[in-house]
Amino acid sequence: MNFTSIVATAQAKREELTREADQLEASASTAAGNFSSLIVDDLNEEVRQIYDTQRQLERESQLLKAELAALKQQLGSWSNTTQQLVEGLKHAGDLEHYVAVLSREAAALAKVLTAAAAAEAQTEAAAAGQATEDAGTLEVGSQQDSAAGLAATAATGGGQQAGAAQSSTPQQSEASLDLPVSKRASR
Repeated sequence: MNFTSIVATAQAKREELTREADQLEASASTAAGNFSSLIVDDLNEEVRQIYDTQRQLERESQLLKAELAALKQQLGSWSNTTQQLVEGLKHAGDLEHYVAVLSREAAALAKVLTAAAAAEAQTEAAAAGQATEDAGTLEVGSQQDSAAGLAATAATGGGQQAGAAQSSTPQQSEASLDLPVSKRASR
C-alpha cells in the first residue's frame, strides 16, 4: 500500500464520514424539529384546553350571575309578598280584636238597655196604676163634699211624690247606661 492509496482511502473514508455526519445532522435536525413540534403541539393542546376551560368557566360564571340576579329578584318579590301577608294578618288580628271589644261593649249595652227597659216598664205600669187610682179618687172627690175633695187632692199630691220616687229608678238606669260609655272612653 502505498501512500497515495492510503491518502485516497482516508479521503474516501472522510467523505463517507462527512456524508454520514451530514445525514445524521439532517436527521437530528429533522428529529429536533419534529420533537419541538410535538412539544409545542402538546403545550398548545394544554394551552388550548386551559383556554377552552377558561371560556367555559366564564360562560358558566355569567349564567350563574344571571341566575343569581333572577333569584335575588324573586327573593325580593317573595319578601314583599310575605311582608304584605304579615301586614294582612296583623290587620286581621286587629279587626278580630276590635270585633271582640265591640261584642263585649254591645253585650254590656244590651244588659243596661234591658234593665232600663224593665225599669221603664215598671215605672209606666206604676204610673198607669197611679193615674187610674187618681182618676177614681177625683170622681169620688167631686161627688163628696168639699172636705172629701181636699182629701182627694192631698192623696193625688202624695201619688205624685210616689211617682217622683219611682221615676228616680229610670234616672238610675240612665246613669248605669253611661257606665259602658265611660269604660270605652277610658280605653
